[in-house]
Amino acid sequence: MQALAVFLLSAPIVWAAEFTLTPNDQQGCTFKMSGMVKTGDLDALKLFARTQLSKLKLTPIGLVDSPSGQKRPRLCLSSSGGSLAEAVRIAEFLRGPEDVIERDAILPLRNLATVVAAGDTCESACAILFMAGQVSEGQHGRFPDRYLHKDGRLGFHAPSLSVADGVYDKGTVDKAFKIAVAAIGLLMRNASDWGIHPTLLTQMLLTEPEDMAYLQGTAALQEYNIKPLNIDSARMPTTLTRGHVRHLCYLALNGAQLVRDDQSPGVASLWEGFPKYDETFRSFKRGPNEFDDDVIKFEFGVFDEGGFGCTGEVSAESEFWGSLQIASYGAGSSGELVVKHWMLLLEAPKPDAFGERLCALTEGQHSTPRTCQVTFSRTRKLDFSERLQWIIDVPEGQFEVASIDGNLTLNGRPAEPMFDSPGAFAVLSSACIKSDIATFCMAD
Repeated sequence: MQALAVFLLSAPIVWAAEFTLTPNDQQGCTFKMSGMVKTGDLDALKLFARTQLSKLKLTPIGLVDSPSGQKRPRLCLSSSGGSLAEAVRIAEFLRGPEDVIERDAILPLRNLATVVAAGDTCESACAILFMAGQVSEGQHGRFPDRYLHKDGRLGFHAPSLSVADGVYDKGTVDKAFKIAVAAIGLLMRNASDWGIHPTLLTQMLLTEPEDMAYLQGTAALQEYNIKPLNIDSARMPTTLTRGHVRHLCYLALNGAQLVRDDQSPGVASLWEGFPKYDETFRSFKRGPNEFDDDVIKFEFGVFDEGGFGCTGEVSAESEFWGSLQIASYGAGSSGELVVKHWMLLLEAPKPDAFGERLCALTEGQHSTPRTCQVTFSRTRKLDFSERLQWIIDVPEGQFEVASIDGNLTLNGRPAEPMFDSPGAFAVLSSACIKSDIATFCMAD
């Protein structure tokens, strides 16, 4: 009979994890773990800490480097998964009683931050290990300390049994199943102590083992207590605008979600560039409250059935702390967003999207829909005014549709939305705009 193994994985297991020192790493990592997580990696980590990390005189306590020049250890992770049970064992060890780590003579590991650096991917079992990153504050306790670069990828999914072709007896299957249940049980039991948000755990377990869902956006980082790397603090706004409040309200409405690759935004519909006639600020006032001398009090939303209302108070300058509450009208969501950090007012630049669409450009004559190639880009200024651009390629050449906060242009000329699609586009899900010399339609 053959053996079964329990894994959180996205690739076949080939090698166990490898630990290497990275003294000149740009992300400040002390060492790196790469490769698949495999049984025995906890022992390998302990041995590496005793023989290699011990030479670096790392500080065992404190959020910042110690005055004596000691450095806090940072572990960079690059792995597509492996053994869930072993990842949980490593995490339990790192987050376990401090006397256990002291007894093993590798004290700095109790003060180990975790990092997914630019260009690296940490998925499945690796993501569980990532969530074990912590800082020890001595008698004040230990707190999550984990970092995700905007160009790194952190992926979660439900565990699976790695089953090779063959015939298995009942005892072998039962044993593998018990190992899987025990590993998930340990994860559930430790989730709160490790700072794994219940929503993140739920989304992870609801993602099929053959899929992978990734953490994206500053709202998700704040919600799940993960610090961003390479967020440009020079782009920090100096005061709160209506654009910022609108952005925060939509973050509160949508919540922190894991996103599969096939859910990534593609070419946006032209509708997205239309003026937002249904969005309304009922109030946007600046003044004091009981905690701060300068806050923005606001009420924003789409106040129709199926829409939402967003109310709150956010500090107008500097730290931008505060909270927002969402109330739904019919369909929609209800909830709250606590603004803990100004980084919520920044989003990593979104890459251009490409796709094929049915479109037509009419200049004084009838035109039938045909396939065109579309490149879509989205840019946002400090005040959160947004520019959407569609570059459309057709055999006759290239033309542009742009929208800046709902102000449309077609090939650089002012344009306005059409709510009655002409000709063949009337039967398609499409949006049309017109300028003084041309009309353009594009199917969604």
